[in-house]
Amino acid sequence: MPLIKPYKKIQHKVIKLSCPHDMLEEIQQYCAAFYIEKPEEFFIQAAHYVLANDKDWTRSKKSSLKDASSSI
Repeated sequence: MPLIKPYKKIQHKVIKLSCPHDMLEEIQQYCAAFYIEKPEEFFIQAAHYVLANDKDWTRSKKSSLKDASSSI
């Protein structure tokens, strides 16, 4: 089962991204193999995975929310 799958359409903000050529080629091959229409979906889902699973980020985010609520 692929980790990245086609994703439903949502509103996006356009950014410019630089990526090594060989990595981009492999990402495009991955997308083609698993019927992902746009490489952007790969980056969005990969970022979502990292943000959801990085324990340091989760702790940092919780700490920021706690600090923001205590200053009110």
